[in-house]
Amino acid sequence: MRTVNCSNGARSIAALAVIWFGTALPAAASQADIDLLQSYVGNWSGRGETVYSQTGKGETVACKMTIDTANVPSKLNYRGKCAIAGGVVNMNGTVAYVEQANHYEAVMTSNTPFKGTAIGKRSGNSLSLNLRDTTDTGEAYDISSSLTLKGDNIIVDFLVTNVATGDTISASVPFNK
Repeated sequence: MRTVNCSNGARSIAALAVIWFGTALPAAASQADIDLLQSYVGNWSGRGETVYSQTGKGETVACKMTIDTANVPSKLNYRGKCAIAGGVVNMNGTVAYVEQANHYEAVMTSNTPFKGTAIGKRSGNSLSLNLRDTTDTGEAYDISSSLTLKGDNIIVDFLVTNVATGDTISASVPFNK
């Protein structure tokens, strides 16, 4: 976890819901790695509920994304958006298998101040990515996020902690084709 600056907490939360894609550099991958990545090509939508620790209440997070094959089979491009708290977060990027590092890697760009890199490993027909934040703007939020690609589903879990108050915002957002 790392402390990041989030000028609008709700926008950053929505950005976390889609942190799994970005600008990773591709490398040669096994056919099984290529097949796993290619199984996620298509149109996806997800809906979940945030939970605010200080009130016990939450709000709906709704996301849509399109995943396409990139210029090499071990790399995917994506574009998407999430709606939360009356705002919209747009994001773009790629996810790839990086053979030199023996892992999957995804980095996101968005219309928020948040950016991050997710590192992942394969287990059977599933892929789990865990966020490593790369934003360093100084505000007191600890952010952690994970993504699991499993079969015909994508599940994004995240937790945002306000360092000053200890209040948290968490969510689990399942996606389907």
